[in-house]
Amino acid sequence: MKGYFYGILIANSSCRNPYYYRFLEKIKLLTFMIKKFNSEPIDKKVAQAMVNAYTEEARKFPKSYTKAVWFPAEQILEMAKSMSEGKYDGLRIYFGQYTPDSLEGLPKTYEGRNTLLLVPTLPSISNDDEHRDDLDDIENRGEMCPEVCNGTCL
Repeated sequence: MKGYFYGILIANSSCRNPYYYRFLEKIKLLTFMIKKFNSEPIDKKVAQAMVNAYTEEARKFPKSYTKAVWFPAEQILEMAKSMSEGKYDGLRIYFGQYTPDSLEGLPKTYEGRNTLLLVPTLPSISNDDEHRDDLDDIENRGEMCPEVCNGTCL
């Protein structure tokens, strides 16, 4: 697949279309990220071992234990759309815990449970910070397991 993209880029290298240059920059960034962060999928046995290790540690704190958080595709795609439009350069995932003040619209049983906060990041404006959190667009409200665990396999 890398060769496929490379071939397209070489073949179109004389193109002067500004969209082509944006595409080229995105491909360069994607290639860099693949090389830098090794974004290959994790083997399911490795993933299972990671989940098991977390579960073993989390059992020490059964009130806060959360096995997984499910987010609907629409929520993720909306964030991805903002990223593809250039508003954001990535996503930072914070680990959090529901407090009494954060339960509006959620089951009372979520109180004290671990959760995830999805925070889009803005491109750097200087060399001092790589990615700045956009604190005006924090996502949450996924379905928690245990509570809704149908379909979990790890």
